[in-house]
Amino acid sequence: MDNVPTGNICTIQVSYRYIIHIINIFTNMLCNIYSKENISSKKGINLILINLFITFFQIGILNFGGGNGIATIINKEIVANKEWITKEEFINIITISRITPGPIAINVATYVGTKVAGITGAIIATIALITAPILIITLIISVLHKINFLNYYFKHLKPVIIALWIMTIVILLKSTSLKISYNTTELLKSIAIAGLNLIILLLYRNTIPAILIISSGIIYTFM
Repeated sequence: MDNVPTGNICTIQVSYRYIIHIINIFTNMLCNIYSKENISSKKGINLILINLFITFFQIGILNFGGGNGIATIINKEIVANKEWITKEEFINIITISRITPGPIAINVATYVGTKVAGITGAIIATIALITAPILIITLIISVLHKINFLNYYFKHLKPVIIALWIMTIVILLKSTSLKISYNTTELLKSIAIAGLNLIILLLYRNTIPAILIISSGIIYTFM
């Protein structure tokens, strides 16, 4: 421990404080839920809240590759298994998340939690999603200076992350093509705008994505 930089120790201590604070908030919320009158009439919503927490906690554990990587897992768990949202809603959330601040997974957790169990559901789903990554990152920070094989481990995660990205693209393309396949004109417009954006990004790598998004919407409207 004498060789551990002071900065790392401070980071670990702060991280643990945040984890304890989050756990305390969640515990207090559960206590408030169960301490209300007519508990029997609230069993349904309580079970939903617990299900929300477990589901998004599991998604948080498997969150590799950022938003693009986790979208495949969210589609399987939330859309296919739980059926909390439809495929169309999932596509809309992913699209909106690309043009609004915040990670995709957080936006999905907030939306699904709100739809299933209101504001309380949104808070619990979001907390559940970020709890596992915080615990994992804290553990990694605390042992990073002791374990040498972590770089080897992260290096071999790259193919998995790429596979998750590809699956996300396939899911989005299948859903989108099913939606607009009946209209050839709309499909050609979408392909043309996507191709134009790709060329601009290849030629001008410092282009601000927000400008492309806004300009694409304007072009699509007047085409």
